[in-house]
Amino acid sequence: NYNKKSLTETNLNQENAERDRDIYMKKIRALKDALNISYTRLSDLLNIPIACVKNYGTGKQTPNEKNKIVIDNALKHYNIKIWLQSTIN
Repeated sequence: NYNKKSLTETNLNQENAERDRDIYMKKIRALKDALNISYTRLSDLLNIPIACVKNYGTGKQTPNEKNKIVIDNALKHYNIKIWLQSTIN
């Protein structure tokens, strides 16, 4: 019983991490597209290293909590809205 619970929790954590990575990939792309700027310029604008911004934008990496706040604040500042499809099981 304990092992089943642990596996379920592990699967949920992995799903949440994948969803988070996908959300921030979309947010980075939305910022880049709406502002019509390069990853380099976006990196300068957000004050986040270029490698991180590119990894977020390609879904290879999830931002840390500090960078999530920076990205979310930039979306608000530039009044960029994105639609994130939710799935209900």
